[in-house]
Amino acid sequence: MNTNHKQPFLQMEKPCKIVMPCCCRPELIVRHVGVNAQGVNEQRRFGRITLPCQMFSPTLEVYWNQSGQPSQEDGSDESLVYTITADCCQCGLFLPQWPCSQCQTVNFEIRVPGQE
Repeated sequence: MNTNHKQPFLQMEKPCKIVMPCCCRPELIVRHVGVNAQGVNEQRRFGRITLPCQMFSPTLEVYWNQSGQPSQEDGSDESLVYTITADCCQCGLFLPQWPCSQCQTVNFEIRVPGQE
């Protein structure tokens, strides 16, 4: 069995954008990198993580292609699978450099849409 543990298997890309408060929000695109059955290198888009416009509570949205088929590059076939949120009243969001344990910790909740 020939395995090469140093081969990359994921590629994460964060396109450069001018981020504005309610438009042009940042996103991270996740792709699988590997060799297909014909021995050709390929990249297959898995999904993306976005940082939507928010006022107080930090929120991330995770979109994923659940069909098992190669995803469209524009993300049109991806669906929201998780929403990750944190309460805005945590010391760790504002004072992470302070030495107390409360300031070193931020708790996030992972929610599945429709099951909240």
